[in-house]
Amino acid sequence: MRNQNGYKLTELRIKRFFLEILLAVEYLHSNNIIHRDIKPSNIFLSGKEYRIQLGDFGTSCQSAFGKTHVEDVGTLLYQSPESIQGVTMEQAGYDNRTDVWSLGVVLF
Repeated sequence: MRNQNGYKLTELRIKRFFLEILLAVEYLHSNNIIHRDIKPSNIFLSGKEYRIQLGDFGTSCQSAFGKTHVEDVGTLLYQSPESIQGVTMEQAGYDNRTDVWSLGVVLF
């Protein structure tokens, strides 16, 4: 897999990047925070070691018991099906699993 500069990303490098993203999301969820806008442009590489940082918390929300009610959501292409059905989060079972869906789309 090559990036725009022709640098080849190995499978091991991709796995390490994804593991770091998973750890960041696990930290958020352990603090009852749903990011709600996980997408490639919100995943940053930092320093010579290319450490992953998850950014853009403009649509994130803190939830009580893993569920919450919000009106706006993140980028349509990375949203889980229940987040775009036009119902409240409680009705759709919208919770931190929406971030897991987005992670799957990013990995794909």
